Amino acid sequence: MGCRSVRNWCVSLREEYLGKLQEFSARIPELFRERLRLAPLSADEAREAIVEPAALAGDGWVSPPFGYTDKALELLIDFIDGASETVKLIEPLTLQLVCHRAETMAIERGAAGGPVMLGVEDFGGLPGLERLVRQHYQEVLGRIQVPAARRRAQRMFEEGLLDPAGKRLMLEQGEIERDYRLDLSTLDSLVASSLLRREPRNESVFYEISHDRLTDTIAKHRKPRLPRWVWPALATTGALVLALLAFAWQQRNLTNEAKAARDQAEYAVNQLLGEKLVSRLREAGLSDALSQILQQTTSGAARNDHAAGLSGVLQWRHAGDIERDRGTLAKARKNYQRALAALDALPAAAPGSALVLLAERARIASALGSIASDAGEVTQAEKYFDEALRHWDAVLKGAQAPRPQEMLDAANSTLDHANLLSRLGDYDRTEAQALAASRMAARVWSAAYDGTHGSAIDANYDTGRAMQVFADAALSLAAPRADTHMGGIAIKLAREAARLRPLSFQARKQLGTAIAVRYMMVPPASAEDWQVLLVEARRNFSELGLSDADSLRMQRERAALEMSIAEIIAICNEDKKACRLGIPAGAIEASRIAAIESTGIFRRLAALDPGSRTLTADVAWGLSVQSRQLAASGDAQALPRLDEALATVKQTQVD
Repeated sequence: MGCRSVRNWCVSLREEYLGKLQEFSARIPELFRERLRLAPLSADEAREAIVEPAALAGDGWVSPPFGYTDKALELLIDFIDGASETVKLIEPLTLQLVCHRAETMAIERGAAGGPVMLGVEDFGGLPGLERLVRQHYQEVLGRIQVPAARRRAQRMFEEGLLDPAGKRLMLEQGEIERDYRLDLSTLDSLVASSLLRREPRNESVFYEISHDRLTDTIAKHRKPRLPRWVWPALATTGALVLALLAFAWQQRNLTNEAKAARDQAEYAVNQLLGEKLVSRLREAGLSDALSQILQQTTSGAARNDHAAGLSGVLQWRHAGDIERDRGTLAKARKNYQRALAALDALPAAAPGSALVLLAERARIASALGSIASDAGEVTQAEKYFDEALRHWDAVLKGAQAPRPQEMLDAANSTLDHANLLSRLGDYDRTEAQALAASRMAARVWSAAYDGTHGSAIDANYDTGRAMQVFADAALSLAAPRADTHMGGIAIKLAREAARLRPLSFQARKQLGTAIAVRYMMVPPASAEDWQVLLVEARRNFSELGLSDADSLRMQRERAALEMSIAEIIAICNEDKKACRLGIPAGAIEASRIAAIESTGIFRRLAALDPGSRTLTADVAWGLSVQSRQLAASGDAQALPRLDEALATVKQTQVD
């Protein structure tokens, strides 16, 4: 009697590979008779996965039964469905991390007895949940035994698998082995820990970061690194400076050779401190790197007495720029004045370098104008700006072919003057200056596309800066007259500037500001408008300050965006406002918290720099927004808060 063995098979594969099983259907006729499609969890299913097991008493379980508040569940589901605002997909890794954290807290809370109910505060809000994902990422990397391999793996995640804007990329296995020297066993462990997803394609295997929320967390907290174009410049000019300074030191007793070496070292330091490199460091939010460069060049110059000439001027001006970002107006002003004194002390320049010195004088005058404006010294600020624009006019007219750097710097000085005029209510001159800046940017744009200057990298950088000038000019035209059409144009231009320069913190800040200004004119009228304000604007500010934690200016800009959003929501929340019905759930309460936090940041920054009337005005702005919020909710504290705001405004009146 024959015996037929019975075998049961379970084949698991991704949906797009199902068609490849068709070739086996002739030999296995019932292959497709029983199929089960395992779809991603829906939001309701994820809610069940979080709530129902937690409510069970279990049999000998370590954790007691526990529950969640409605707000906590809403926060958890919103976090688990990924960082994307357009594609909602429950992420298993994030779900597991959240549930594990919840059970751990329930065990800790259950020891005290009584029912356990977890709220938003137990998870630390959104920052706490993001920290949970980040800790998992760090723990998995920490399991890689070899420190060098661990660092290479981290670099792969933060550089190879992410573009400069924080978007996911894929790497082929051979590319990973070649560029990051990670073997298959390490990649297998990262896949098993759900940090990586493996994707076989044709005869290759590709890897990418497994989930959107993990991608977003890594992008936000990755270590800042100098853009690749910086390293050749630093290596070349840095080595040149050190070599020439060493040569000059060795030959100090030989007058002629020493003089020649000093001249060459002076040239090298000027290149290192020149606008081409320094402006790009500042654009990328790397003022800390700039500060280190200044320390190195200053210490080298002090030892070898090679700080004379233009390099000394550049050092003081850049030191002023750093103080403006990270210190006080008084210290910044002092450094700018030292730069001006160093410039005045230079001997008469040769005809070929006269325009270079005049351009530097224009930059210093413009910086002093901005300092005076922030200090509330309006009359003095206008004098400085007038001086700067006169110098720029002479530079641009005197050069046979003005360099893009000079034209764009002149355009920015013109826009700074336009902003001052707008504050004074002189809108006709504001418009004239904004248009003048746009014409300068148009010349740079035209030259870049004609291929008449620089390399392709320089042309791309210059067109990005020119686009930013266009966007700033559009904002200068839109804001005084609440021109919503021009405000919309400013957003489009700022988006293009950010696209051209994804590493530029200035471009990101500008786009977030343009969005906020546009909706201050007319509050959001649709879900799409709210999406732009609450998601796109914040996304552009989210990484500001990560590469330069000491930048007070970046802290101020982030707080200002949150205050602008809070004010827009307060306007919508007032009676008889049509947009009130469109305010997203939870946004009103979140905006109240944001206004309090931002006002606190303004107070701290104003206390650090008492001479800045702009920061004091920020405090008054924050208090007035809080007053508006309180009035909308019928709180009696609205009037006292407004009185405090008005009293603070009086402190800003200097000139």
